[in-house]
Amino acid sequence: MGHSGDVSLAITGARGPLSRPQPSRDGGQRSTPAEHRVCRSCRESSAALRPATRVSGHAASLGALSGGVVLGWSNVVQPYLQEADLSWTGEEASYNRSHPALSNYEDNLVGALPYVGALFGALFSGDVADSLGRRRLLLATAVPYMLCWLLVMTTELLAVILVSQVVAGVALGVTCTITPMYIEEIAEDGIRGTLEVYMDVLLTAGGLLVYVAGAFLDYFWLAVAATGVPLVFLLSFYFMPESPVYLLCKGERDRAEKALHWLRGYTEQSSDEDVQKGITGLEKMLGQFPAIDTTPLLTRIVRVPCFVKDLVLNADITPAAVRATVVVCGLMCFQQLCGLSTVVMLAISLLQARSGPIDSQFECFMIVTSIEAVSVTASAFVVDRVGRRVLLLVSGSLMAACHAALVANSLMQDGAAYPWVLILISNVYIMAFSLGVGPIPFVLCAELSPMKEKNSIQPLANFLDWGLSFVVNQYLNTFLQDLGDLASFSIFCGICISGTVFVYLWVPETKLKSREEIQVALADDGSSLLSSSQC
Repeated sequence: MGHSGDVSLAITGARGPLSRPQPSRDGGQRSTPAEHRVCRSCRESSAALRPATRVSGHAASLGALSGGVVLGWSNVVQPYLQEADLSWTGEEASYNRSHPALSNYEDNLVGALPYVGALFGALFSGDVADSLGRRRLLLATAVPYMLCWLLVMTTELLAVILVSQVVAGVALGVTCTITPMYIEEIAEDGIRGTLEVYMDVLLTAGGLLVYVAGAFLDYFWLAVAATGVPLVFLLSFYFMPESPVYLLCKGERDRAEKALHWLRGYTEQSSDEDVQKGITGLEKMLGQFPAIDTTPLLTRIVRVPCFVKDLVLNADITPAAVRATVVVCGLMCFQQLCGLSTVVMLAISLLQARSGPIDSQFECFMIVTSIEAVSVTASAFVVDRVGRRVLLLVSGSLMAACHAALVANSLMQDGAAYPWVLILISNVYIMAFSLGVGPIPFVLCAELSPMKEKNSIQPLANFLDWGLSFVVNQYLNTFLQDLGDLASFSIFCGICISGTVFVYLWVPETKLKSREEIQVALADDGSSLLSSSQC
């Protein structure tokens, strides 16, 4: 489903027939783009004055810090678990382990099992969030995170370590599915993207944190320190309100009014009128879906497989839901199959191979992860100004160009004579990924999902994301290494080009758009979202 016209028109917002007022579903008139620009300017300026909303969004995202620690931990403790000759910092190691050293396969399994746990956490989290609430479910993730590190502290048995990683992975899957859902439901249009990208910032920061801690702490004390991360999240997010959207769906209007009053920071003089306007707007957005599904939880956990079946058979699925599913699942595939882990390992190996002050695995991981963290933070600052679609197009184009450069290097006989050029290309690629293709799919997953199908589309997309992560890290990378650099980078270059074309043809711009505007446009095949942008 494509659209015509030059890409610059799609990005800058040529509007043609969309400038005419269009009838809304209730028989009235939709506002014109000029009116929308005024409204959106008001949204952006008013949203900037909502510190309570930002505090809630940032506190919710702290759970991702624990997830980043889990994903980075296996790299940090690899020398200890395998009793390598060199420690993490490159110095001579002296181990006194009570259990046999792990083989390469066992160590890879330790690093891959969080992805397996995340599969199940993502798949069922939507329906559990309907039963417990977004806030309570996110708070509950602190328990498996802390349980993981308690298991690691108590023993070095391989079976226990594997169980701990699966347990933490379940919490990670829930975190990455429900946090964007919670933020999308509490945030105003002008700051929604920034708050949602902040989750990815903390996910990356968690990896950086465990790398830093691993330079100073041993196996036991690293697990002790990691236990404190979910505890900080628990103490911070405990005081935040539940999503007003969820409370309205449960029929708890009084609690929804109190939550909205706190989130928007209304004063006593303006509270009644403004809160009622906000609640009325949310009720209008909910439309015909005012109540949470109250059927037994064990019955509802098959919702995602049933949704996939209906999607394949084209049965009882709205056009907006079909388009949203295609877009978010396509972006998740792009994110996982673009070759990030291959380029990251290339950058680390190049940094380790060169002569100079950078000679340890620790320092190399620190450098690469720091670049990722800075780039994701930059994305959080610009996503609500530049737009999601533009960041994805720029990110995908740069990644394709970097892979093309690596292909050209593989064709050169003296390519190894330019290590700094390869390091530069690798780091540009990592920056490009972290700017768009890394964080933006999670943002769009929360923004595009219709209310009725939200608890099916978001878990499905995250299930696909974590499943591909497991396959890529456990099997695909090894297969591509056997093919050689030329074939690997050529395949990744083709994937990045295809992904960028997919973004151009299918992915809509949601910057500063309300939920209602996004869903109405998706129901109209998304043409208005593709051909318009906001100032």
